[in-house]
Amino acid sequence: MNDEEEKELKITDKERIDWLENKFNYGHSPALVTDDNGHWAVSFIGIQNVSFKKRDLDVMICVKTKQWKKTIRKAIDYAIIKENKLSKEFKKTCHPYTDEDAKITLEVMEDFQRSIYDLQEFRKNS
Repeated sequence: MNDEEEKELKITDKERIDWLENKFNYGHSPALVTDDNGHWAVSFIGIQNVSFKKRDLDVMICVKTKQWKKTIRKAIDYAIIKENKLSKEFKKTCHPYTDEDAKITLEVMEDFQRSIYDLQEFRKNS
């Protein structure tokens, strides 16, 4: 990982939150997540059942190792930096996602389907 991906951007927390909120307005669903070790990440790779009202959701999110950061700020900043790099690549190639992203998304979907099946079986047997 290069130094640029590890730096904290010189932006305000409001700008970080606005960036996250605006992703949803453009059809993205970023997930700000934390793990049991106190690390943070922003992920755009995941799946969930669709709901048009408030209700419980089953959500599966994929976080790459590089995305885990020690602070919320660094996690958001890393996502912003990566998005800017992808935007530049997209302008060159017209395709922002790599084969690795597609493979990870497929694996996440398969895991999610297995989890849903296990949950349904658990509910039937409870």
